[in-house]
Amino acid sequence: MIDIKLIRENIEVVKENLRKRNTNISLDKIQGLEKDRLVLMKEVEALRNSLIEIRLLFNFPFLTNTYYQVKAAVGSGGPNG
Repeated sequence: MIDIKLIRENIEVVKENLRKRNTNISLDKIQGLEKDRLVLMKEVEALRNSLIEIRLLFNFPFLTNTYYQVKAAVGSGGPNG
């Protein structure tokens, strides 16, 4: 398996190696998925920061497992429930 960091930093080298091995892999699709992943990770980080702000605003700094506590409080109205 190729490290995504290697693909990101050395795309032309990876493309050349894949060509030499006669492999039919779309690095463009991999790059697109990696960009989507990075956007989602930024969104997750922003949501985590918002959660921390909300916990501090309501003086709940002792909550450590907030995902399950929020899910229990809200119910199973998410995409899987």
